[in-house]
Amino acid sequence: MGTKSSKVIRVLHLSTAHSWRGGENQIYNLLRSSPAHFELCQSLICHPHNPLLAKARTLNIPAFPVNFHGEWDILKLFPLFNLLNKLKPHIIHSHDSHALSFGCLLKMFMPSLKHVTSRRVDFHTHKNPPSFFKYHIGSDVIIAISEGIREVLLENGINPRKIVTIRSGIHFESFDEVGPGDYLYTDLPISREDILVINVASLAPHKAQNILIEAASLVTRANPRVKFLIVGDGPLYSKLKDQIIRTGLTKKVILTGFRKDIPELLKASKIFVLSSYLEGLGTSLLEAMRMKLPIVATRVGGIPEIVRHSVNGLLIPPYDPAALANAILNLLSNPEKARQMGEEGFQITNAHSAKNTAEKNYQVYYNLCHPA
Repeated sequence: MGTKSSKVIRVLHLSTAHSWRGGENQIYNLLRSSPAHFELCQSLICHPHNPLLAKARTLNIPAFPVNFHGEWDILKLFPLFNLLNKLKPHIIHSHDSHALSFGCLLKMFMPSLKHVTSRRVDFHTHKNPPSFFKYHIGSDVIIAISEGIREVLLENGINPRKIVTIRSGIHFESFDEVGPGDYLYTDLPISREDILVINVASLAPHKAQNILIEAASLVTRANPRVKFLIVGDGPLYSKLKDQIIRTGLTKKVILTGFRKDIPELLKASKIFVLSSYLEGLGTSLLEAMRMKLPIVATRVGGIPEIVRHSVNGLLIPPYDPAALANAILNLLSNPEKARQMGEEGFQITNAHSAKNTAEKNYQVYYNLCHPA
C-alpha cells in the first residue's frame, strides 16, 4: 500500500441511480471503509430517492441530493458546479453510466479534476461519439469489477493503461452474525418443511428471472417440497408476477420485493441461483457463499471468476431453463456434495472483503494525485 499522503485527498462520489442495488451498496462500503493510512475526505451526490443518501449521512459523510432526469440533463450541471466549487474535490468518482456522462462534462470544464469511473456491467460500450468521449477521453481511470468486464472494455478499444480490475467485496460482519430468522415463517408463505432456493437480484431483463421461473416449474414438478424466493425489485416485477400466475406457480415461486434481511433469507435457504445472461461479477453470489450456500449460476461475465464449477457451485449456459433445473435437482439429491460446495465458497469469500476492495480503490485515488 502506498505511503501516506502529504495532504488530504478529496473524493466526490457521484451516483444517479434512483434505487438501492449492488452498485449503491459498493459505494456505501467505500464510504464506511476509509483506511487510516490515507488522509481522505469523501462526499457524495446522489438522487434524493436513493437510500444511499440517508446511509451516507449516518456516517457523517457530506451528502447532497440532485434529482437527475436522464443522462444528458445539462440543467443539472449548474447545481453540480456549485457543489464542486464548495467541495473542491481532487477526484470525482462516477458509479454508473449516467453519472459517467456528468463526470466527463464536469472534467471538460474543470481539466484539473481527475475522473474515475466504475464499470459494473459487461455490456459492450456503444460505438458512437458520446461513448467514445466518455470512455476514451473523459475518464482517467476505469475500474472494472471483474476481469470479464476488463476484457469487454479491451475489446471495445479502451486503452489498457486506463483500466484497473478491482473486484467488489462484502462486509463479512452482516453475514457472520445472523439471527435465527424465525419471523420469516410468519412473514412469508413458507414453512420449515420447505426446501428454499433463493435468487437475490434486481428484477431487470439481464437477470433473466423469467428463465428461473421456467426452471422452477420443472424443479417443483420433480420435488414438490421446493419453493423459490426471488428477492428484489425492479421494472419487471409485474411481468414476472404475471408469468408466475400464468404458469400456476403462485404457491411455489414467491416474489418478496425489496428486503433488507438478506442474511436471514440466505440462512433459511439451501441453494442460491443466479440466472443472468449478463453479469459484471454478482456480489449477491459472494453474500450467498459467505452463508455457505452452494451456487447454481450461468457461465457469463465475471461469474466464473468466483464460482468454480463443481468446486463451490455449478455453472450452466444462460437461457437454458432445463440445465438450470437439472443443476438445482443435482444439488438437492446430493446434500453432502452441496455442503462441501458451501464450505468451499465460504473459504473463497475471504479474499473478497469490502475493506480490501476499498483499499484498492483508495490506492487508485492516491496514484492519481501522486503520480510516480
